[in-house]
Amino acid sequence: MMKNREHRTDDESGRPETGSPFPLPTSHFPSPVEEIKGLSKWRNGNGFYITRVHYTADPNKDPDTPEGREWYTLARRGMPETSWRKEYEIDWFARSGQLVYPQFKREVHVIKPFKIPDDWTRYMAIDPGLRNPTACLWGAIDKDDTIIIYDEYYVTGQIIRDHCGAIRQREGDDKIFLRLIDPSASGRNMINNRSNKEEFAKFKIYCIPAKNSLEPGINRVSQYLKLEKGDGKRETDPDTVKPGIYFFSNLTNTIKEITNYRWEEIDRESANKRNPPERPVKRNDHLMDCLRYIIMADPHYVKETEIPPYKPHTSWEGMTTGY
Repeated sequence: MMKNREHRTDDESGRPETGSPFPLPTSHFPSPVEEIKGLSKWRNGNGFYITRVHYTADPNKDPDTPEGREWYTLARRGMPETSWRKEYEIDWFARSGQLVYPQFKREVHVIKPFKIPDDWTRYMAIDPGLRNPTACLWGAIDKDDTIIIYDEYYVTGQIIRDHCGAIRQREGDDKIFLRLIDPSASGRNMINNRSNKEEFAKFKIYCIPAKNSLEPGINRVSQYLKLEKGDGKRETDPDTVKPGIYFFSNLTNTIKEITNYRWEEIDRESANKRNPPERPVKRNDHLMDCLRYIIMADPHYVKETEIPPYKPHTSWEGMTTGY
């Protein structure tokens, strides 16, 4: 699928390098006299000549044609505005400084706390820290596979043993179906050759490494935040739609993080010389990491009769339940 492409050329004539994926004749490149729709060329700050191919260069994707209008309507369906501008309109600055989760609305996603039914399926995620906070997030899945984020833990300066004691105290007799932890916690330290995951397991908090793909995780969280009907179609009437996730109103740190979580600012001069990074500001995001871990685990309701019985483990490896 053609979105957009950029290609450097090796001389001022604009001829593509040998083996180029775009072996276009030089007559196809725009000139001051003739401009070809969807194609543009310029010289960047490093002295390279750039050829940019926009989707409108393909008549089947050009919204000014009947075929292109149909493609355009389907391609834009369900895609956030900033994602469309970045991926398809070749706008590197579309996300610069913007909220990562603009879909989050306090009046929609924040609800009054209530007692979680015992038969709902519970997930839990940990983002360990020492100087940075150790953050934990708990989510319960109802029978419609809606996620309720119902508890958080956010503490700095404690050792793992103390964190584990606090976690067990918060959970009480709750049965946790799956515990997830930052995959980087598998790295062993040079003092005792143990990892943070093993330290948590030592105090009976057994985890499996979370999936930590950043952009896919953000996209999945955004999908849960969207207002949809049960058939997956987006609507605007709050009486007929609901999001896939809610947050208890007493989760002050989680709500603060999600409402302030932003993409990095992009400097235009630097962006003119290289593709700018696309990542959120790496600050005050520990609970946002936990949220991604839970969402990327494909959380779903599991009948209690289908949950494997608990077995003691000498290692967290292969663990599928954490209660």
